[in-house]
Amino acid sequence: MLEHLGHQPVVVDDGAKGIEAFKESLESGTPFDLVITDLGMPKVSGSEVAQQVKELSPNTPILVITGWGAEQKPIHADYALGKPVRLSALREAITKVWHQAAAKRQKS
Repeated sequence: MLEHLGHQPVVVDDGAKGIEAFKESLESGTPFDLVITDLGMPKVSGSEVAQQVKELSPNTPILVITGWGAEQKPIHADYALGKPVRLSALREAITKVWHQAAAKRQKS
């Protein structure tokens, strides 16, 4: 879906690898524009991913996808989508978190 929307996703298969990929993106000078994570994952949860990403880069927007319902949004996430995710809902969520992040940057 992300490629269909014109994005270039970096895909990993657990939360620990996601945090490592995020750190590498910062170190290389090409930080991710957005982090999308599942909430329930092996090794490291999406909640922990969101917390660590915000500690490293407070302005990076975080979108959590969960089968437990969008009301389960972790405190460090900017938005949550329930599964199954529809293309239109994903597009709207990405737009919303980017606008929120831009507004936060303007206030700082």
